Amino acid sequence: MKLNAPPLLLLLSSAIEQVKPALAQIPPCPPPGLELIVDTQEKCMCFYSLLGSALDIGDQSTFDAVFTDDTVQEFTQSGTYYGADGIAEYLSYVQSGEEGFVKSYTRIGMPLFLDMTGSTLEQCVATSAERRRLSVNSRFAVDNQEMCIDSVTASTIYYTMTGIPEAPIIVQRINSWLPNEIINYPTFAETEATAEYVCDVLVNSCGMGIRNESKQKTKKSLKGKKRSNPPNQSIEPVYSQKTNKKFKKQKQPERKDIAKCLADFNSLPIDDSNGALNYIDGNSRKCRILHAYFASTNPDHCPHVSFEADEDVNGFVKCNKSKLAPLTDLFSEKELGSFMFAGIHLGLGESGIDVQMKACPA
Repeated sequence: MKLNAPPLLLLLSSAIEQVKPALAQIPPCPPPGLELIVDTQEKCMCFYSLLGSALDIGDQSTFDAVFTDDTVQEFTQSGTYYGADGIAEYLSYVQSGEEGFVKSYTRIGMPLFLDMTGSTLEQCVATSAERRRLSVNSRFAVDNQEMCIDSVTASTIYYTMTGIPEAPIIVQRINSWLPNEIINYPTFAETEATAEYVCDVLVNSCGMGIRNESKQKTKKSLKGKKRSNPPNQSIEPVYSQKTNKKFKKQKQPERKDIAKCLADFNSLPIDDSNGALNYIDGNSRKCRILHAYFASTNPDHCPHVSFEADEDVNGFVKCNKSKLAPLTDLFSEKELGSFMFAGIHLGLGESGIDVQMKACPA
């Protein structure tokens, strides 16, 4: 792929600081320093509307003001998420504290504003990138190794302007990108602790053990049939490590279920691949790790963790067959090139990722 540098890589913070004095009056068009990107009146209106919305894709508290039930966030390699609640749930995987696999997802520095190609008064399009720090939960890592990962994250946001100062935009779609290196990194997928977590959720929280196999197969043919748990009822996972008293006290049928689940889980490939890309939306361990975390608090995800290709309440089957979609389904070659240059500008090189075998700084 030929890499064409974007016309300008300017820290969004610099633009904000320069236009602050004018925001109370008439903001300058183009914004200082963004003349080659925000180069039409329509793009200026789109730019200042996005700026005024205070949207932060890494902060779910900003979602309700700009997302609707129809807002879609899509990652080529992991799946599609809908509405403020669904997108916030996906984000929670990397903000799970001590209970999940990634404890925190912290922005380092300010975003890079990359492009506004295609923006009109009817449809705004903004592409940006930022550096995020992921603090890995060593409980699930190989040899309980502390790990701190810095990664480029990039997004193209499609939105419309409302003309309402308090809520200036409505977002229709977010196409999100992560370096393949972070998808491919074998952080959790090969550890015993992770396998036990997934099977704990599947058997003890979701109640999908060997005893229920015939019932599961019946449900699989009933499109959209809900499980016995209410769809939004919180369920408490039992983390069944061998050192966990609850694990030791399990009744014999539950222990057999766990053993069968562990065998099934460990027999799966870690992820799917297609050329240079890895995917976590298919019949793999990484897909079940992701959805087991969701299922620990939302039983609607229980069918996604199952080994039986069960349909969920919406009739979808996940963690069954990867779409193996190319990145160009969501991004142009120009956008993909700009993400790599953003990685260099943010100090992460063309790979867009930096892994340190130590705890993230407090």
